[in-house]
Amino acid sequence: MIYSLLSGTLVALSMPGLPFHILVWFSLIPLFEELSSSKPLSGGLKGFVFFSTAFLISHFWILSTMTTNFPKFAGFSPSAGFLAFVLLVVYQGIFYFPFGFFGSLLSKKSPYLVYPALYAFTEFLRESGQMGFTGARLSDALFNEPHLVIVSSVVGDIGLSMIIVAVNVFMWKILKRRELCKVLVVLLLIYLPWQFFPDGFRNPSEHKMMSVYIYQTNEKPDEKYSRNVKERLEKLPKTDNLLITPEAYIATFLKKPVHLDYPVLLGALYFDGYNRYNSALLITSGEAQRYDKVKLFPFAEFLPYPKIFGFLKFLKGFAYYTPGRGYHLLDYKGKKIGILICFESYFDDGAVEYSKGSDFIVVMTNDVWFKYKMALWNHFAKSVFRAAESGRWVVQVANKGITGVVDSFGRIRFTLKIGEEELKKTWVGKPHPTIYPKIRNFLILIPIALLILGIFSDYQEPYLSNRSIYSKFRQRPFL
Repeated sequence: MIYSLLSGTLVALSMPGLPFHILVWFSLIPLFEELSSSKPLSGGLKGFVFFSTAFLISHFWILSTMTTNFPKFAGFSPSAGFLAFVLLVVYQGIFYFPFGFFGSLLSKKSPYLVYPALYAFTEFLRESGQMGFTGARLSDALFNEPHLVIVSSVVGDIGLSMIIVAVNVFMWKILKRRELCKVLVVLLLIYLPWQFFPDGFRNPSEHKMMSVYIYQTNEKPDEKYSRNVKERLEKLPKTDNLLITPEAYIATFLKKPVHLDYPVLLGALYFDGYNRYNSALLITSGEAQRYDKVKLFPFAEFLPYPKIFGFLKFLKGFAYYTPGRGYHLLDYKGKKIGILICFESYFDDGAVEYSKGSDFIVVMTNDVWFKYKMALWNHFAKSVFRAAESGRWVVQVANKGITGVVDSFGRIRFTLKIGEEELKKTWVGKPHPTIYPKIRNFLILIPIALLILGIFSDYQEPYLSNRSIYSKFRQRPFL
């Protein structure tokens, strides 16, 4: 079991916010070693322990949010928040029980085929349904490596994660043969090509399409939620072009669109007389367009599977919201803007939909609850992959950070300093088509094919050394 704990720890240490991204290429080796000698039920338990550990460490910041920050706002006890956090860790770990079970069951088959396929199936399941989540995905570790992020423009972040799993298998095999020089060669093959990429990719020129202002407000919860609409609007800086605010800048429910003399993409809560929405309002002279958040955050913004999880309704935040009717574009002077509000950037659904006609994407988020910077980097990493997958520039605007811009190739252009109020004029470039949105619905066929090939392959473990090959040759009769 110690190897499962070690693998989970290595995955967590490779996640955004920590400087150990290179560990992702070795993180699964201890787990593979343990699964290769385990029975299926034992392997399932080890898979559960592995990912529970990875999620617990990489998302430890949720604990302080659930026991310190959020309870003051929502009115539940810290002990109840602690219980909710434990249930979340257990729930995330459960998805990797089948991974460990079948990984052990098929341990005599080709690991180069079986393990990447099982990982992909696990991640497809983990992101599905009303309680789907994508935190601690292996690909997140590479968010700051543009030459690797660009792979997701073809196969998405799950496909990139499958590649990481396959490299882990190869590393496992060569380390078992103690061929340490090959480890170095693999790492060079991964990172050295960046130096040979065209200079235009490594140092992109500025092909400006339009300029916008981004406003990082850096407010505490009591400052944000105790002000009325008039006070909030008066605090907005006046700009000569589109101003973008964080999520829920207006934190009391608007009952009618507001009118301003300058264009603003405003994060606001909205009540239409029947339903409550977490919205983005594009306010221009004489009109207001509205986008309502489609993918709501479980428990805080809606109660998933009420008959099962009704006992967790105390986690409700400001209100339960009605989901929007779909991902649709807002029009600003002929430019089409796709909106993702906070949790929505964890999934590729919206970015894929916006790849059909948007000029750029805005991610609005309210991160006022998070104490640790690791939480902010985990979230920002998702915007990097949404940009690469959709071929659209992504502008993320947050309360205290991370606010920044990612271009259509997944390259981080800049980020504002965390924890400071700042208004910055920036620009976005032109979009370009990518392969991923066109083949996304068919990519599930890849792990299916790999698993079938793995099950029916006649895999034989390579010899442990050249000497063993020589010994086998010497023992073979010539006549």
